[in-house]
Amino acid sequence: MRVLQIAVGINGGGVGAVLLNYYSHMDHNDVKFDIVIDDLPSVKNGSLNEATFKQMGCNIFRVTPKSVNLRENIRQVSEIMKNGNYDVLHSNMEEWSALYCCIAKKHGINTRIAHAHLAYVNTPSLIKKMYNRVLKTGLKHYATDFFACSRDAGKYLFGDSILKKDNFKVLPNAIETNKYIYNCETRNRIRKEFGISNNTFVVGFVGRLYYQKNPERMIRIFNEICKKHTDSQLVIVGDYKSYSKFSEL
Repeated sequence: MRVLQIAVGINGGGVGAVLLNYYSHMDHNDVKFDIVIDDLPSVKNGSLNEATFKQMGCNIFRVTPKSVNLRENIRQVSEIMKNGNYDVLHSNMEEWSALYCCIAKKHGINTRIAHAHLAYVNTPSLIKKMYNRVLKTGLKHYATDFFACSRDAGKYLFGDSILKKDNFKVLPNAIETNKYIYNCETRNRIRKEFGISNNTFVVGFVGRLYYQKNPERMIRIFNEICKKHTDSQLVIVGDYKSYSKFSEL
């Protein structure tokens, strides 16, 4: 089975991590992924997990980002679908999955999966709200199957009616739990590297500081922790450039 994945990028977190976690445990003689990425930094410089996917036999296509030239993006993706002989399209592009499902239908890809990875999306722009509404309508017309990381994500992207149908599935963001087993040596090494006392109560957060991650609640919780453990430290690993509100906290 040949599957074409559409993703923004395939870096250490988010959609890239979900695809990697699942594909690493598949029989690559039975299922083969190819991946289209259109994130501008990833197109220019590559993605963190690109080499790992290639080692597992995936082709990685870097196409012109939609934000740069939508027409060229459509042309390049159409060419990939036309020549790839794919059985399945799996699009991880939220509302924009409607576009890629439409292209896939044109090129005879009969199974077209739209995958919702976000819930509680804050869309302040009226124009963006309008074209998102149009794209969501297109999803119902061009996608054949609907995946979501949670029912809330599915409700946001697909609406209530899809959640009741047999072609809707919640696909959890599975992880390899063995990678996160407590290791005393690693704990001591990391604390020494960052100058953190052995007695300090440390809270870790990994993720981009953005609306969906609810960083304000994280700060409120840590504030309560500090009241009980005065020697506490919050360690954050994630980008905050796109979330200016965080700097106000």
